[in-house]
Amino acid sequence: MKRCIELHAAPTARKLLSTPAFTHESKVMNWNQIEGRWDQLAGQVKSKWGKLTDDDLKNIAGKRQQLVGKLQERYGIIKEDIEKQVNEWLGSVKPDHGSAPPTAPTPPTKQP
Repeated sequence: MKRCIELHAAPTARKLLSTPAFTHESKVMNWNQIEGRWDQLAGQVKSKWGKLTDDDLKNIAGKRQQLVGKLQERYGIIKEDIEKQVNEWLGSVKPDHGSAPPTAPTPPTKQP
């Protein structure tokens, strides 16, 4: 599907589609991943943007446009500047490669 989009996209769009955020080789999280991990990431978001309330974070629920809109509302900053901040934050978030949390080692069993 990406190939079809690239064939008909303008040069600027083609360049955007080939950036790491849009490729499978990316080490940057995408917004589907952010939504899926929102409960884990909300603390980071609140640390970065302390004016957001717990209710704000709950209502944002990992949705990029809601995050941008709420940040504009809370901080009174133009959308382009907020988008830049959100993109910088996104670049700092490490992807979760499906690794399971560490488990406690099993105790050795006694041999008879």
